[in-house]
Amino acid sequence: MKRYLIIVFSIFLLLQWSTRGLAQTSFLSSATSTVQSLVDRARVGDTIRIEPGLYEGNVVIAKRISLIGIGMPVLRGEGKGSCVTIVADSCVVRGFVVEHCGRMLVNEDAGILVKSNHNTIWGNELRDILFGIYLFQADSNLIAHNRIVGRRELELGERGSGIHVWNSHANKLVGNTISDARDGFYIQNAHRTLVESNDVFNLRYGLHYMYADSNVFLGNKFHDNVAGAAVMYSTGI
Repeated sequence: MKRYLIIVFSIFLLLQWSTRGLAQTSFLSSATSTVQSLVDRARVGDTIRIEPGLYEGNVVIAKRISLIGIGMPVLRGEGKGSCVTIVADSCVVRGFVVEHCGRMLVNEDAGILVKSNHNTIWGNELRDILFGIYLFQADSNLIAHNRIVGRRELELGERGSGIHVWNSHANKLVGNTISDARDGFYIQNAHRTLVESNDVFNLRYGLHYMYADSNVFLGNKFHDNVAGAAVMYSTGI
């Protein structure tokens, strides 16, 4: 029995070592290939660190990775579609300037478009964007400490929301700064959302609920807007 336990424990340690060996850290400088090409070559669980610089082209993340900016590198989109689209679960995007998405409201053109679950979007700056961060059927994500500035040159009705949540549940939106969008937060058919400690100004509604139940908004600052919060067709707020 003792020998059997030793063998099992040895196999466990080997598996742990092998799993750690699968993940790697890659670096990218502005003199090498595109962010998308490095994302495509990455393995599940890898961390990609992007050095300071300007990186052009939209990025689609279709596998579980961490994309980390060093010194706030700029991800400049193509001016159509979304700059960064996340379709894999449990990804991290942290420490970037994200700019220059498309201009089509009906296509959800955003700085960061999330179509998956359990992701972390942390400490980014989004500018020259239609929607800032758009959660599209995306559950249990953490959107925290991002700065989002919309296209102030557009009329209110032509802008997207700073953080737009549609048919997405149990998301946490914490410590973000949002200005010059249509609404700071637009939350529709999205339940159990936490909106806490955000600073939202120079737009229409600081927060706008539509058919969104059992949500909490706590300790936010909504100022210099048309209205603070619009709570419509929603219960348990």
